[in-house]
Amino acid sequence: MRHLWKAYVGALAVGAGYGVYQGSRQASSGSESPPGTSANRPPASAPNVPSPRIDLPTVYQARENVLQRFGTHIPADSDCHSIEPQLHQLPFGMPGVTDLQYVPGLLGNAKVVGMHLDKTLPRELATHITQHEYIHCYNSPEFQELLLRSGTPSISEGLAQHFTEKFPDGTRYRGTVLDNGSAAARLANGKSGVELAAELELTVGKDTLERAYFGGEPEAIAKVADAIYGLWPKAPTPNAWLHTSRWRGAGQQALAESFVGATLLHTGSLPSEELGQSYPIRFALPVGSFAEISAEQAAALRAQASKVRKALGPNAFDRAFCATNPAKQQKAMNKLADELQSLWRPVL
Repeated sequence: MRHLWKAYVGALAVGAGYGVYQGSRQASSGSESPPGTSANRPPASAPNVPSPRIDLPTVYQARENVLQRFGTHIPADSDCHSIEPQLHQLPFGMPGVTDLQYVPGLLGNAKVVGMHLDKTLPRELATHITQHEYIHCYNSPEFQELLLRSGTPSISEGLAQHFTEKFPDGTRYRGTVLDNGSAAARLANGKSGVELAAELELTVGKDTLERAYFGGEPEAIAKVADAIYGLWPKAPTPNAWLHTSRWRGAGQQALAESFVGATLLHTGSLPSEELGQSYPIRFALPVGSFAEISAEQAAALRAQASKVRKALGPNAFDRAFCATNPAKQQKAMNKLADELQSLWRPVL
């Protein structure tokens, strides 16, 4: 199994902390005292009784809940139908995880291969967590790949949590320690992934979103991808770096440098070194890592990216690097590569 970026750690997980909950029963106080006791003495409390923990019937019921609500769009041959969740002691802060196999250099290879749930989860909480994980699990491979190539975990987590909150008591854990993952984190535009997921549904419609997410229908995916590009904060995608790796000729360095400049422009920082795992940085740039780029060079790359973006138009420039729709992004990058021949001056 190979993985793309550490942000995913080979999996799409709820990414939230949880506590060990215990129920307790208090002895009731009546008007009469038991024989041999003082009426002024407080009644003794019963010992703490651990709440029931997650079990396989709870897991299977959560799966049935997901199928009943979203099954209309879930294909009969979904890999998730054959996944058997495993109950383990997971690291603190990871109540559940859905394992995803994915090789970034290939097309159409995203595949769910397993699911793990923390065996210490209280049963009521376990239903919520397991429904969230099954929504990840039943995410169509085509849409999974779209999300992976976007490199933005808040999209995946935001959508999974948005669908999870459609169940009764789905918002019960809002504002608790469970509400601290990438679905709830504030993004550059001040909104969270789960808030943007709700806006996404309003933009494209409930049916289109579910046909894309669960059914993997190409037309629906294209509409959702375009809407994501319009709603989420702009950031160059790993797919843009992969496209740079496939570019041949003298224009590759200009394309790679403009990718770095666009990342600095949109995020304020250099690209992640993890991109070098999918395509070595030294193959496209005269440096071994992005960290080798000096502050002065970074400033020059950012300034030139801003200048080129203004010359070509923000949408043309941003779509080349930040579009969620891979087909439209590739078309925009091909056009940009031609424009850069006359506009870009090498910095590195």
